[in-house]
Amino acid sequence: MLILDQFYELAVMPRCEGLPTGPCPNGVNDHTVKHSQGDLFLCHACDIARFPTSIPISKLSPTIDNVENLEVNNVLCFLKNKYGKYPTSVIKSTMCEFRDDEIISAKVSLLRAVKNKPLNVQQYTKTRVGSNKTKANIDDIVNMWSLIDENDIIEQLPTYCSIDTSRIPILCDELTDLAFMRKTILELKAQVSDLHDKLNNVTSEIKVDLMQHLSQCRNNIATCSTQTYTTPLLNTTAVTPNVHVNDLVENSDPAVVNNSESSISDETGQTSSSTTSLYTDLVKSAGPNDFQEPKRKNRNMSTKRVIIGDSKHNAGFKGIAKKSVFCVNRLEPSTSTELITDHLRVNDIPVLSCYRICIKPRVQKPPSHIEEEDNQDEDGSMKFVSMRVCVPQSASEKIMSPDLWPQGVTVRPWIFKSKESV
Repeated sequence: MLILDQFYELAVMPRCEGLPTGPCPNGVNDHTVKHSQGDLFLCHACDIARFPTSIPISKLSPTIDNVENLEVNNVLCFLKNKYGKYPTSVIKSTMCEFRDDEIISAKVSLLRAVKNKPLNVQQYTKTRVGSNKTKANIDDIVNMWSLIDENDIIEQLPTYCSIDTSRIPILCDELTDLAFMRKTILELKAQVSDLHDKLNNVTSEIKVDLMQHLSQCRNNIATCSTQTYTTPLLNTTAVTPNVHVNDLVENSDPAVVNNSESSISDETGQTSSSTTSLYTDLVKSAGPNDFQEPKRKNRNMSTKRVIIGDSKHNAGFKGIAKKSVFCVNRLEPSTSTELITDHLRVNDIPVLSCYRICIKPRVQKPPSHIEEEDNQDEDGSMKFVSMRVCVPQSASEKIMSPDLWPQGVTVRPWIFKSKESV
């Protein structure tokens, strides 16, 4: 009968799933095993060990002051001590090391702590399911803690602590923002040092090239100075700037050349002054035909060729020619506009308009109007008349030809009055 009772208990009653570190110490497998948090079947002792409740301060430590109650919760203890000191992403990834039941218990405890607080945490009370429920619960816990921190009510929460410190993850200093900044500064320092070394190498190469180029220029200057000293004296040979120095030496008297070289070699202290005076004498002795003006080409200016149509054939369309206005002066008073128009058309000059200029006679005239005084007789009659003739611009050269007009007639471009004078 005893054997049947034991078999009944094993078959019907659930067995306690024990502690996180191992099986149930008492091996409980009876009616005291209850369904607990995290879908676990635990006895009363294992349930308290896994999910401890708030402990009165008098039972825990009578030496701690100014604390109403303590609550053992590893997750919230870790979050309270690390929040604001490390990046949020690092804290969330580290909280994944806790068990699912610990994370669920922390969420329930935090919701219970802020139940009567003026916070909108309704969106974080949902039961998360699926493969990412652990990550979602961690996000809910961190978001609620951030909301609590923004409203400055962290001090109103229970004091979260841990009995087993081995359950609290340790964050390395490499995960802090300060360590990241230190690492970045060291990398930048290494890059700057590398660039500095490369720049020094390039500068050294450029310096060597410049020294070589400078030495070569000095040698060329010395060679040119030596060729200048071998020039014969100007008193014996006429020298022009277009004649080469070597040709002068070959065509001159050897004795003169030797004397000039000896005189120059004796005056070693006056080398630059001798060269300057020699060049000055060469310029003074040169004639105006010995110099050539340099021809400079302006690459920016391009010659634009413009033509003016002059065809008399019917092309099916017409152009609008530019006009030129002229003043034909000193014509006989009897000359009419028709006569001038016919005269110009006979000479192949189309006339666009022709008007006679009317000048009112003046009784009293200033002495400066010499031409107008000469235009009137004593009785006030006009001696000559003027006309305003408008022709195409292409006929400007023809109308200004002296052979076109009788003797005494003057023709000039029309002078328009400016808008300011009007």
